Amino acid sequence: MVILTMQGSFVFSQPASPTSTPPATGNTVVQGKLRRIAIPNFNLSNTKLTKVIEFLNQGAAFYDQTGIQPKGLRIKADFDPAVSNPVVNINFRNGSLESLLDIVTEQVGFEYRVQENAVLISKAKPVVTPATVKPDPFAPSDAAPPPSGNQNANNKTDPFAQPQIKANPTTENPPSSNETDANPPANKTSTTLSIVDYEWEEVASLETGKIYHDGVEVIDGKIYIIGGWFDGSAKRLKTWVTKDFIRFDPSTNQIEKLNPVPGNPRNGPATAVLEGKLYVIDGNNSRDVQVFDTKTEKWTAGPSLPHSVNLSAAQAANGKILLFGGDKSDMIAGSALNTVFELDPATQKWTQKKSMTTPRVTPRVILHQGKVWVIGGSQKEVPLDSVEIYDVEKDTWTIGPKLDTARDSPLAWVANGRLHVAGGGKFWGVMQDSILLYEPNSNTWMDAGKLAVPVFGTNAAVVGDKVYTVSGMTNNKKLPNTIHAASLLKTKEVLLRTPSSEQQETIEMKENNGDGISPPELKWVYDTGPSTIAYLHAQTPVVDDRGDIYYGRGILQKLDPDGRLIWRSKTGGKAPILGGGFLHYFGPASWLKIDPESGEVLDSLINRNRTRTVNSNPCLTGTGVVITPTDNGYIQAIDYESGESIWQNSLEKKHHIKGNATSNNNFSFFCQSESGTIYSVSNSSGEIIWSKTGSFQEHHSIDAEYIYVGTGEGLLCLSQEDGAVLWMSKVGRIEGQPIVGIN
Repeated sequence: MVILTMQGSFVFSQPASPTSTPPATGNTVVQGKLRRIAIPNFNLSNTKLTKVIEFLNQGAAFYDQTGIQPKGLRIKADFDPAVSNPVVNINFRNGSLESLLDIVTEQVGFEYRVQENAVLISKAKPVVTPATVKPDPFAPSDAAPPPSGNQNANNKTDPFAQPQIKANPTTENPPSSNETDANPPANKTSTTLSIVDYEWEEVASLETGKIYHDGVEVIDGKIYIIGGWFDGSAKRLKTWVTKDFIRFDPSTNQIEKLNPVPGNPRNGPATAVLEGKLYVIDGNNSRDVQVFDTKTEKWTAGPSLPHSVNLSAAQAANGKILLFGGDKSDMIAGSALNTVFELDPATQKWTQKKSMTTPRVTPRVILHQGKVWVIGGSQKEVPLDSVEIYDVEKDTWTIGPKLDTARDSPLAWVANGRLHVAGGGKFWGVMQDSILLYEPNSNTWMDAGKLAVPVFGTNAAVVGDKVYTVSGMTNNKKLPNTIHAASLLKTKEVLLRTPSSEQQETIEMKENNGDGISPPELKWVYDTGPSTIAYLHAQTPVVDDRGDIYYGRGILQKLDPDGRLIWRSKTGGKAPILGGGFLHYFGPASWLKIDPESGEVLDSLINRNRTRTVNSNPCLTGTGVVITPTDNGYIQAIDYESGESIWQNSLEKKHHIKGNATSNNNFSFFCQSESGTIYSVSNSSGEIIWSKTGSFQEHHSIDAEYIYVGTGEGLLCLSQEDGAVLWMSKVGRIEGQPIVGIN
């Protein structure tokens, strides 16, 4: 069967039986990945084939949801680019990597071969002219049919190729200006993004390597390094914490020792810069605050903290100093705090602000686009992957995108207007060297390269056109004393993750009831387009016995079982059902009879004797009764032929029943998201058979035995008999309705 979740949309293919399949080997694995990796968008213009192959490799790794390691595929050029390196023009959407390779290679007269552990692309034998194909019926009337260069291996026209692009399979020259759409539609987004290509070099060495946590700041083009923890075991020192205060000048790569920080040694001080002054806060389970004036190079005492704290993080914003989290312990992160304090230099007073949602020790905080991002950290030395964002003006919090992995005391910087997070890890554990870049269109983190070494417990500093990293702890408990730098001017093009793929997550198996049912896996992805074309929120798709899918609100669309658009019809309804060989589309006061083959409206009826408003999708029972959710918490049964009301029943008097209805031979099912309850009722009387309350969304689907419903975490499978939970697939929040199809 197929379960379709209308998030944007994703399709998951579930095994028909619990029997396992032996693991594939050799080119069977490669061929399987080619067919299973779904590419949502791939748009390139006048791009050399060697560069296209590079992007294909990035896309294969990025969108690989098969679970087979290593991720992606090795796609290699088996030709001499000095002899032949044709350009590619393509606008591909929602298809397999295999289909994409078919189109790319045929467009330029090349071919690909599946090998034991790679895919080789080479010059093809003389191209046989393909047969004439049927024009796209949905292309604009003045558009020419797609040329043969946009055909796949099965001689089918690529439904998403731009018909204006005419690529001759035998030419290696780019199309002329009158053959290429030089101005793509405004709603099309590029699949590539220019990011920094990080190449690190060692520029200086400190006397001793240390963990600084938040103690790295920039003032007037110079980097200040405060306090720190070091390994004093070799010298048998009683204290491994210092008062050191160091200034590094990137223009000369010179290191200068300054007057030490007054008071106690600082293990993990919180630091921030405001109006040219450096604030050093806590760092040794104290209330102490010290302020360094770079003009006079003198220390003065600042206003004491409301309570002792250690291993917190600070950030200047809107003329104030903000202090986030930390711990009350001297050295070890025992009990994390979620407190936020604000220092007003004008009044020299601390004020408590709204607390973080998650207590954090050694988080990384950074100002980005006017808001403070609080990233990672730990609780009782267990790293966190969560992110939250503080609106300074409103004193409110929002949840940010989770990191790829838990990162305690990571590095963060803003380069070319983009937020980066790197390194971090677990104290005395495994450190990370990966660099993440925040991509706002998909609200996700994407890979942006690597640090010079895996590192934890320090920060980065941007000075001019370079970013610097300072010491920290690397793997094997080493404390390198090096300062590394990378230019921000060198860039590279990478594939950009599209919004339609933003919620594809690794599917995790929840303990089931022992019947061997497994969660589903991704089959294909279809971009539903902007809300002005097809509004899907709280609307229910339906599937016929051939697997064709009907969905949409106001504009009804039909897809085939592989996710290709068949027709689109502007009808004004919102609730489609199938029955009697026709598609029925319910609106607030209408009942449309539609030809499912063409989308043509055959008849329009008023909902006769309907005493309540239809809020969402009805269902048709085997006895010719339409059962529908209505307003004010009611459900009702209507005779299919006459439109007469048969019965009405109130499920929830305080809420509308916004979800869809489904029915088997004897019972119908409803879901109400406002109370998080799903109901089973009798088809003959509307009497409640059972109900179950949880974090269920409004819409659900059924097959012969099970109910499928979305939650805040993913997809649930319930028993129709009593509502018992059988399994859960953690694919991210599902607000739309899953539907069950064929294959």
